[in-house]
Amino acid sequence: MKIILTLLAILTLSTLTYSQTIVEWKEDELITLQSFEGELPDLAEDQIQQYTFAATFDFNFQMLNMQFAFTKNFNQYVKAYYVPSLSWIEKGELNDQLLLMANLDYDLVELYARKFRKRLYESKNVASNVDFYNSIFLKINQEYSNRQTVIQSELRGQEDYEAYLKDTILKVNQEIKEMAEFCKTCKPKKKKK
Repeated sequence: MKIILTLLAILTLSTLTYSQTIVEWKEDELITLQSFEGELPDLAEDQIQQYTFAATFDFNFQMLNMQFAFTKNFNQYVKAYYVPSLSWIEKGELNDQLLLMANLDYDLVELYARKFRKRLYESKNVASNVDFYNSIFLKINQEYSNRQTVIQSELRGQEDYEAYLKDTILKVNQEIKEMAEFCKTCKPKKKKK
């Protein structure tokens, strides 16, 4: 059920973002209040400050059969990004914490885009079907969702939210650096046999 809901959310976001301006992930890109261009929805009056940060990654390629057969590196076809016009924030005293969370979300999207690129690279061979990526995409999205759940759960148990978020951002950025050859414009090293 979680997988179906995740796919539905991704498809909905992908459909909505088709005609929207997107901002692709870049190292050292900082999410600020100006990154949230969407209109604040009608929210129930309560004491909870909220935000929505529309970040995701997708995979889209078009090529001829022969080209597909001999392509192993799909890095350039996996895009991590956010959509400013679909992102909104309720401004208040928790702005700094919410911005840290949005920055963490943005970096997580890139980390899992790199994990996806890596698995594509490791799985693709000359005999692969054109839909070889489907099960990989589902697994990566499940891992991404699980990681978000763990972070949210751990965050609830923290006394110092900002310290936890900053530390988690550093860890995620270290993981991103460890997967440097799977950036969008990178070419993975061939393994020696």
